[in-house]
Amino acid sequence: MELTPLGFKKPVSSDSADLRVFVGENMDLLDILISKKEKEIPKQPTPPTSPKTYDLWIDTASEPYSFKMYSGSLWVLVGGSGSSGASGKSAYQVWLDLGNTGTPQQFIDSLKGAQGIQGAIGSQGIQGQKGDQGIQGLKGDQGIQGIQGIQGLKGEQGIQGLQGVQGLSGSGGSGSLNLSTFIVRDTWTVTGTKTLSQKADQLYVNNTGTSDLTISVNGIVIPIKPLEKFLDHFDEFTQVTITASSTFEARAGVGTAAATAVIKDCFIGSTTVTNRAIPSSFGVVVSNDGTSSLTYTINGNTIAVSSGEVVENRFDSFTAITIATTVAFRCYVKGAPVAVTIPLVPTGLTATAGNGQVTLNWTAVSGATSYNVYRGGTKVSNPATNTITDNGLINGTAYSYTVSAVNSAGESAQSSAINSTPLLAIPATPTGLTVVSGDAKNVVTWNVSSGATSYKLYRDGTSIGAPSTNGLTDTGLTNGTSYAYKVSAVNGAGESTQSAVVNGTPSAAPAGKINDASLILYQDNPVTKQTIPSPDTYFHNADQWTVFATIKPVAGAATHLFSRVSPTAVRFEYTYDNHFQCTLTGKIGQGAGSANYPAAVDPTAQTDFNSYHHVVVMRDATKIYIYVDNVLAHSVSNITSDFYVDGSTSPLMFGQNSLGTQPLFKNMGYYNRVLTTAELTQNYNALK
Repeated sequence: MELTPLGFKKPVSSDSADLRVFVGENMDLLDILISKKEKEIPKQPTPPTSPKTYDLWIDTASEPYSFKMYSGSLWVLVGGSGSSGASGKSAYQVWLDLGNTGTPQQFIDSLKGAQGIQGAIGSQGIQGQKGDQGIQGLKGDQGIQGIQGIQGLKGEQGIQGLQGVQGLSGSGGSGSLNLSTFIVRDTWTVTGTKTLSQKADQLYVNNTGTSDLTISVNGIVIPIKPLEKFLDHFDEFTQVTITASSTFEARAGVGTAAATAVIKDCFIGSTTVTNRAIPSSFGVVVSNDGTSSLTYTINGNTIAVSSGEVVENRFDSFTAITIATTVAFRCYVKGAPVAVTIPLVPTGLTATAGNGQVTLNWTAVSGATSYNVYRGGTKVSNPATNTITDNGLINGTAYSYTVSAVNSAGESAQSSAINSTPLLAIPATPTGLTVVSGDAKNVVTWNVSSGATSYKLYRDGTSIGAPSTNGLTDTGLTNGTSYAYKVSAVNGAGESTQSAVVNGTPSAAPAGKINDASLILYQDNPVTKQTIPSPDTYFHNADQWTVFATIKPVAGAATHLFSRVSPTAVRFEYTYDNHFQCTLTGKIGQGAGSANYPAAVDPTAQTDFNSYHHVVVMRDATKIYIYVDNVLAHSVSNITSDFYVDGSTSPLMFGQNSLGTQPLFKNMGYYNRVLTTAELTQNYNALK
């Protein structure tokens, strides 16, 4: 595999005639191979003419001689910027250790023919005479290990030597894939978006699959070919999206040293791109993924990239690039990392006191990733947003708060302090006040008010009790006298405003309801809808019957006095809105002769939604009648052949409601006969 400055490993022929760089699995060794053909390395004071990429030359212009390689645009001192390697023997000394004899000059002259590979590396032995680092003797402690010379023949030192070339990019990163300087903080192998446990600035991806994948960091999308490995720096990031259809390994973290260059943009294509605008950059990496050469131009400098080659170069700052091509390519550019600075001090801190709590808000700070909230100088929270509610406080105690902004660069100074004292809030005014009158009494109830510890009930403006629950029975009243009630909610913070007035008039207990053998079914105070068992006992054919109920209706809703789940729409109902509308609706029976009956409207407007109404539906031999509060509201001619609600095992339901809510019932019942007018009145007085 060939390692290129981009950090990708590519296949390469084993009989290549040019200098090739091979990477071992551990990615930290260099093996420089020199042509197997007979070829003398030029040794002269001036550069050879018409050189080819990777040609070698021994520069004798001054002593000590230097060993150079042609990079495609200039002669580079081999290994000059590589990372330090372990000390090794000079090429000349190794030659002697192998049983050879002769002078250093004879050693250099022997680097020909089949021994060419060792000869080129052995030239660094001259540099070794100046120290124990061989060719890297130019740098004192680099010696042969810098270019990896003879040790390169072992194929294990490849990466170390290539770092010298990679140094040209100034990144010291992707080309070498030097994971030894990479501190891993997150690893994953699953496609999709990964939210990191900590901020990172370096990413490694190994595409072990058989298809392309893409990585997306800070909005920059980079494609990775199968079996390629990628390692480089970005501006700080907390999320990585990898889109892959086959296997990969990903790691995110930080370098052991601060990055000097980070990826700023990436683009791909297969046609010429002219003056593509990019963020201000100074480095570029171009991968020629096609079968013919291409060129790219930056700041007027044009550089050729051969088929299958990856080239990385550094320039003076540039903001545009031109790529002339007819084949596929990948390109990304590098620039200076964005400096992360400590955020500004938060402003606009406000505090809103509540019951045992204080809610804080402040103006969001640009660049902050979180905030520290201090109460009395002690940090109590680290929210990611610019608001927090501090709970568990003591009412009546003053608390002092400050807040600071935080990011990876550090913490700002604390804001100006603000004081707040949590207090118990007065409860809301009670709602739903209801009065049910009885003999010399009124039963008054209301809805629970949040935060209330007790209530005050007022009759005609005078407080008559302070119950701890939401109800009170007012006794000892005069029957026939109307009384006005209001209620308020109370806690340690004070008393709420009083509710709206509701009136109640107690009356003497009436005579009991008609209670003979015809009363087949009776239920007292069922409260909400009720299911009646054995429904086929009632409403057979031409049966005569009386159904009654005392109901508090629901505004705007149709209340079914009784209904059958199946067959559908078998019901009697009435509607209570701006007036009391009594309606016979739906099928009364199941056959073809079943009928819908028109509405009948009580001419007396009804607007009291808090009162109960006594409703009676009665059928005799010729008609069906509806009474509301003992007044005939409507009657309709009977259909004697098909007027029943049977033939089904479905239950009979009293009090179903069209809004899904349920009315309140005081009682309901069924007689298997028609009641007389006097009996209707007696029942009304007893059950209303």
